[in-house]
Amino acid sequence: MWVERANLGRDLTALARQGLEPEVEADHLLALTSSVGIRELVEGVEYSSALKAGGSGVVLDVRDRQTGAHRAMKLPLSTAVKPIDVDPSGPVRVQLELAALSSVSHQNITRLFAGTVTDADDYCFIVELVTVHGFLGQAGSSEGVGWPVKWA
Repeated sequence: MWVERANLGRDLTALARQGLEPEVEADHLLALTSSVGIRELVEGVEYSSALKAGGSGVVLDVRDRQTGAHRAMKLPLSTAVKPIDVDPSGPVRVQLELAALSSVSHQNITRLFAGTVTDADDYCFIVELVTVHGFLGQAGSSEGVGWPVKWA
């Protein structure tokens, strides 16, 4: 996946999530997508924009080079806590999320296109990008919020 660092940094800055350091995260995500195990997974997509950053991950809008369809790609932030086997209050293991997504096929659940968890517990999922308009309506608006809802 090729993306200009400046564009990724700008998009991450626009997310305005407290505690997110856009320049640090841009460098981290570029290094991550170039790493063994993830590089092969992202070769078939092109970066479009950053959609959302949560407590431990970021969701990017990417375009499938083969089909032209937009997908959601989920990657860990540099500040994400690595899974701790002995601490049940620790973060959810992404292996469980990947296993659940890969074993479910239903018209109302997003489709998993590709996913991997590396030996270093870094991960990358590419799933269907679900855009919902009017799903979570704003007060006084019949059109809803019009933002993509990601099940990634």
